[in-house]
Amino acid sequence: MASVRYMTWLALVLFADSVRAAVPARWISRGPGGGGALFGPAISPHHPETLYADCDMSGRYRSRDTGRSWETLSFLQVQGGTLGVGVQFTSRSNVLYALDFSTIGGVDAVTPAKSGDGGITWTRLANDPTDGDAWSLFADETTTNR
Repeated sequence: MASVRYMTWLALVLFADSVRAAVPARWISRGPGGGGALFGPAISPHHPETLYADCDMSGRYRSRDTGRSWETLSFLQVQGGTLGVGVQFTSRSNVLYALDFSTIGGVDAVTPAKSGDGGITWTRLANDPTDGDAWSLFADETTTNR
């Protein structure tokens, strides 16, 4: 009976040591994500090192170094979602379009949004023909206004 207790005690001590050794000293972010799935990956045709991805937890993420680091775009301007549309590019690198999955006036809405400064700031299009019920968005890569 004593040998069973000793073996159990030894196993617990060894297990505790292995758990302590496995705990990292610090956490390092390795990419985008807020705990959800990612949708709509997009690569800029003008700057291939610039990537975008949307999350079903409402985040929209951008990398400017081919995915080595990521930033979250301001949820106050534009939010990601699950339709898989992603950021759309035009003939000019600074003009981008995307669907914004924000809540407007207490109502969930999916509205086209535009950036005129390469994705730094975003505004919803005032003339949304879907009245906040967009399902897809495709930008013309040969112009900036279609």
